[in-house]
Amino acid sequence: MVAIMSELLDLSPGDQVLEIGTGCGYHAAVTAELVGPENVFSVEYHATLADEARETLAATGYGSVSVRAGDGKQGWPEHAPYDRTYLTCAAPDFPAPLVEQTHDGGVLLAPIGDGQQRLIRAEKQAGGTLEKEDHGSVRFVPLQ
Repeated sequence: MVAIMSELLDLSPGDQVLEIGTGCGYHAAVTAELVGPENVFSVEYHATLADEARETLAATGYGSVSVRAGDGKQGWPEHAPYDRTYLTCAAPDFPAPLVEQTHDGGVLLAPIGDGQQRLIRAEKQAGGTLEKEDHGSVRFVPLQ
């Protein structure tokens, strides 16, 4: 799934990327390989997971990935705007703050839906609207 999501994000070196749901840090590390660790900003709801991910990332050479504990629905406005934003947890729809923090022309990717979820890739248009593509059924933990 990480490979599929990375491909759909169409990541390039230097892209500023916001990840919602750090977990163990694996997806952030893969993203760091593609864009550079200094360009990855990850928000984890659970402080203990954020601390553990930060330690794991540092121990494996990805210490420049920025991880913080907080409400992922609010994003990380201090580093916005982002070229790419993705969620590793399911949301009913793309949270408005994440859309706002993504560049026009940028890409958002998330499992969308309660119960039944679809992997949705959205390109942000001028004016904040999203042009969405459905990439099939998925199953993720819910956004907290």
